[in-house]
Amino acid sequence: MTHHDPLSTRPDRTLVRISTALHPTPAQAASFAHLEAIAQACQSHMLAWYRQGGLADPSSPLSDPSPRSRVTVPAISIDDLAGICGTFFPGVSPSLVRGVASQVHRATQRYHGRTVPAETLQTGFQHVHVPLDAGIQAAGPDRVWIDGLDTTVVADLWQLPLGLTGALVNAGQAFRHGTERELGTMVRAASDGYRPALSDLDVTLRRYGALLGPQGQAWSGGPAVPARADHATLRRVTRPDRTPGWTVTWSVRIPHGWLPAVHVDDAVGVDVGLRRVLTAASGQDRWMVEGHPAIDLALAFVSVSTSALVRRSVFEKQAAELDEVLKKVLAHTVVGVERTNWTRMSGTVKGRQRVARMMMTGATSVLDWVQALSPVTGSPVVEVSPTGSSCTCSGCDQSGTVTAWQFTCGTCGHSDDADANAALVMRRRALEEAGS
Repeated sequence: MTHHDPLSTRPDRTLVRISTALHPTPAQAASFAHLEAIAQACQSHMLAWYRQGGLADPSSPLSDPSPRSRVTVPAISIDDLAGICGTFFPGVSPSLVRGVASQVHRATQRYHGRTVPAETLQTGFQHVHVPLDAGIQAAGPDRVWIDGLDTTVVADLWQLPLGLTGALVNAGQAFRHGTERELGTMVRAASDGYRPALSDLDVTLRRYGALLGPQGQAWSGGPAVPARADHATLRRVTRPDRTPGWTVTWSVRIPHGWLPAVHVDDAVGVDVGLRRVLTAASGQDRWMVEGHPAIDLALAFVSVSTSALVRRSVFEKQAAELDEVLKKVLAHTVVGVERTNWTRMSGTVKGRQRVARMMMTGATSVLDWVQALSPVTGSPVVEVSPTGSSCTCSGCDQSGTVTAWQFTCGTCGHSDDADANAALVMRRRALEEAGS
């Protein structure tokens, strides 16, 4: 087997985006929906201003021109676009307005300085991503602080692999320390008799009170560790088990050398499931991370904090092993993963329960992690159809049977662990799609 080292071609840092689930209370979910509505309103106002050719007064409601009329789209910076919207929404968080402005600017930039039909700028994004950026901070591995909320929100930061939890928690602690220094300055000014400082102190404590709880433990991994970037967005999603939910997508910078670069000249197939969180197989090796199927789904009837505590306990049973296997998988020149349709898998009560258990062990997130981290190592990911993978022979590509998790081919007699056989089928299909 050939080994190679493409380190010289990799950048010093790679920006990746990775999502974590949030578990808000009903009141917090209502606040999320309000933020979403504000972001949608800001987006609509900015697009309406564009459709007016930048000539209308942005501080008043904007009417739409005829869709067939033509407008010259003004070339404007993100900050200026945010300022235009800010005059119409004076009470909205400036970071949210600027985040929406960045999204709209990116979507319309190709039209700047051009004359186009007004209808070209008629619609925004199909799904609104609420930009929070510095307005969301990790308050620990299981909670986040969001600007505007009185309490922290339960979050699955602990489920992120390969040190990414630490990147978010460290950033949150740095943000908190900066806030504490500002508070200290205000307290000293107030104690010296500077009356405006009292008002500033009151506003700051109300805004950041939920963040300034007990000091959490710092996560440190040495001088070169992943670091959170500024960008973070909140969005409404349908979870793999078909339940509605919310996630936050973080941007994290991964430093050179944090993960080994591609050095195994071979393809690897990845299979996820309930019995095993992950099964990976290459031409010569295989790796398996056992799952924990006996999980009580009555967690849905307890508080979000209690549920999070149990889910974290379940996940931590295989977290270290999962990290090691992910490193091995991402070291291969081709990674084959199944093109999973969670909605279809959750179409029955039994299927929904199965997927819900897989969510607890992290199995439903593994493929997303592989996709997100592959640019760091340089390992191309090939999505393949999982159809028939569980009952197809990895040796001769003919149908077989599975009994007690053991696959047996009725044509060539090949026998193997069912999950390992499925992973090898993924590997072969990835090689075929990659043209090898």
